[in-house]
Amino acid sequence: MQSIIQEIWLPILGHEGYEVSNLGRVRSLDRWVEGGNGRRFYKGKILRPGLDSDGYNYVILPSNKPRKVHRLVGFAFLGLTKDQHIDHADGNRTNNLLSNLRVCSNLQNHWNMKMLKANTSGFKGVCWSKYHGKWKAAIKFNGKTIFRGYFDTAEEAARAYDDAALRLFGQFAKTNKSLRLMPTEAIQT
Repeated sequence: MQSIIQEIWLPILGHEGYEVSNLGRVRSLDRWVEGGNGRRFYKGKILRPGLDSDGYNYVILPSNKPRKVHRLVGFAFLGLTKDQHIDHADGNRTNNLLSNLRVCSNLQNHWNMKMLKANTSGFKGVCWSKYHGKWKAAIKFNGKTIFRGYFDTAEEAARAYDDAALRLFGQFAKTNKSLRLMPTEAIQT
């Protein structure tokens, strides 16, 4: 049986008449607006988000500046400050459910990155060493590259990367296993 999540709405600070929900939705409230032609009534509605060039949902509020939905949820529900970052735990930039968002540092946010498009091994943290004729595993941590070893197979190197990522990055680790890059027989639970 699937549980139903209750939608909770909180005001968006600095934007009177607008609210954001724990389900990552933004709405305007019913309101009267003074203008050059007198008072005009606007019926509240759910705002339809756009998608920016980085793959994040955004909405346009009265300031006419795009506001990223995950940051609005973070400000309202997580006490996010302007100098903090928000991480999408599942890596999906359009999943703005409160349960998928967490406050983090810029560094922690980078730990949870997917594999880079330029990768040719098919595994995160793994590359081929022509000189050694083996697969090399390495991971970056605190600005330093940590060598994990040379391996006969890319899968072995990927497991070595994953072990280090889990130890160094904890809940922010984006491993080959979590990205489902490992063949089924290579994944060991």
